[in-house]
Amino acid sequence: MLRPLCRKGRKDVFTVNASITQALRDYIFERDSYTCVVCTGAASDIHHVVARSLGGRNHPHNLVAVCRPHHCQLHGERIRGSVYTTFEVRQAVHEYLQDLYAEDIEAGVWAGG
Repeated sequence: MLRPLCRKGRKDVFTVNASITQALRDYIFERDSYTCVVCTGAASDIHHVVARSLGGRNHPHNLVAVCRPHHCQLHGERIRGSVYTTFEVRQAVHEYLQDLYAEDIEAGVWAGG
């Protein structure tokens, strides 16, 4: 049985997302240099920027590597002692992807989400 990564209200967020293939997980970790895109600490999780429940896809434009605390914060959990607000964490993720895929965005081939 999987243990919850973090709790969002009564909904548990689990560590393993079977919808992301191991090859894609490896690609995202490598692309992001195995570091959290928010704090540059060691990344342990892959986060969907646009949730799958909202139509987000398993595409590199919609996935980022993050550390466990920031992943929980992205899912709405308050992290005691965090130097970033949840808004700042989400903003950092969006800015990272915008910078990373700026050429794709300009060319009109953006597939984020």
